[in-house]
Amino acid sequence: MRAGMVVGVLALIAIGLIGTDCRGLGKEHAAGDSAPVTATMAAPNPESSSLPEIPDWTPPTITEKESEAFYGVFILDDKAGWQRTTIASVDWNGAEAVYLDSELHVNISMLGRSVAQDVVMQVVFDAKGHPLRGHYEISGALTQIVDALFEPGQVLWRRQAGGALRGGALPVPEGADLTDPDIATRTTKMKVGDERKFVVFEPTMVQLPEGGYKVEAKDTIEVEGKRHDCFRVVAQLGKTGTMTSWVEEKTAQIVRSVSDAVGMELRIMDEEKAKEPGADAEYRPDLAEQTRVIVDRQIDNPGRAMDLKLRARGIPSEDVLISDARQKWSDVHKGADGSLAATVTVKVPPVPAEGDLKLPGGPTEFLASTAMIEASDPEIKAEATKILAGGTDPVVAARAIAQWVNKTVRAEPVGSIRSAREVLDDPRGVCRDYAALYAAIARAAGIPTKFAAGIVYWNREGAPGFYYHAWNEVCLDGRHWVAIDSTRPEPWPVDATHVKFAEGEVGSMTDVLGLIGALKIEVVE
Repeated sequence: MRAGMVVGVLALIAIGLIGTDCRGLGKEHAAGDSAPVTATMAAPNPESSSLPEIPDWTPPTITEKESEAFYGVFILDDKAGWQRTTIASVDWNGAEAVYLDSELHVNISMLGRSVAQDVVMQVVFDAKGHPLRGHYEISGALTQIVDALFEPGQVLWRRQAGGALRGGALPVPEGADLTDPDIATRTTKMKVGDERKFVVFEPTMVQLPEGGYKVEAKDTIEVEGKRHDCFRVVAQLGKTGTMTSWVEEKTAQIVRSVSDAVGMELRIMDEEKAKEPGADAEYRPDLAEQTRVIVDRQIDNPGRAMDLKLRARGIPSEDVLISDARQKWSDVHKGADGSLAATVTVKVPPVPAEGDLKLPGGPTEFLASTAMIEASDPEIKAEATKILAGGTDPVVAARAIAQWVNKTVRAEPVGSIRSAREVLDDPRGVCRDYAALYAAIARAAGIPTKFAAGIVYWNREGAPGFYYHAWNEVCLDGRHWVAIDSTRPEPWPVDATHVKFAEGEVGSMTDVLGLIGALKIEVVE
């Protein structure tokens, strides 16, 4: 419930895990090393007449506050921040409307570094719960401001980051329902068995993920010493992410929400207590370390592993069991809890030979420019032209682009989920930033490129295991896909400890949400 904020919270925190320390991985997974260099900042795109016309944002005047709630945010049982959610009646362009105003503040630790994240979400809905106008601010090491205007059949969006302003139109799939279930049902009584599908605008990756919820039962629970008679509501987010919320029967307010992904929990409490810092005034446990997948035996020299067989348990859906020329899943069994156990065998194919191929021209869907992979951006295209230097061999080009990205991007957590052009403008980040920039430049060079997300083994001192990671796949002959990892000085062959659970565009990273905290792995051979 609270669809937009739930998706945003999970995306920001869980996808933050798909960002291990690229320098550490690079040293371990390659024979040599290459120190990152500081790149010249690309000039921001100026505003242009092609940007959608969205009126400047001014919060509406509240005529009546319907509800306001404060929550403590906990991750793995430790206090990590707080959230406020306000619903009010407002006048919007001369008509009665509903206003959702929510803010989230969290402070987490990722591989020894503190990462603060603040999110503001302000959305105006009509009386039936359909969004009219949205304003979103995501800030931490960087600040992003996203504005959205909801029109029939499309969402006009504009995104400002690092002084650059970009925008476009996001088509709404035919039959998709953008109605917010909380707003639509706030004046009606909930009952066990109610269920609904919906689509929500998710501003961090400018996408429209599908979701749904079902009212499963009535429960009486205790939160912060108070008893509440509630409906238990389970929301589905994307392919694998779920969140269970308890909605108070009398007030229709959420009093507790729990997500298995990263062990996140929201608990209703008074404002003063919600805003109290944790025991040490910041979130101390290392989130990446605590959510890594610990295995029964250490994998020595993982960067040289060309064959690997693993038994995985706790898999939430067959949708993430991706078999291809590199990895194959078998022996799939469903447990009593509904989760799956399966065996994956990974065999790394040889790197294609130089000089044998020409740019394939397809699959065209992975040559496309998107909101997060701006392959048609002039600065992106200019970098592709410089790196290729007139060459047409896709094998040579794919490797050269990966090495350029590796030398250009400085490994540093930034918190925000950024587009390729935003990474080019400010070349620092984690593996997902490397992968986004690589995808854009490779597509601009005519190489079909996917985003891949999953796990990779890292013999991190004191905390070995499989960490969540992102890399790319390229199609060099129009038919077969080859893994390439630009976080490493030598980007291929990509070792067998890279196990893929999601592929496609940047938004596919959300497919791994249900794995985080649930996945268990045994090394077979």
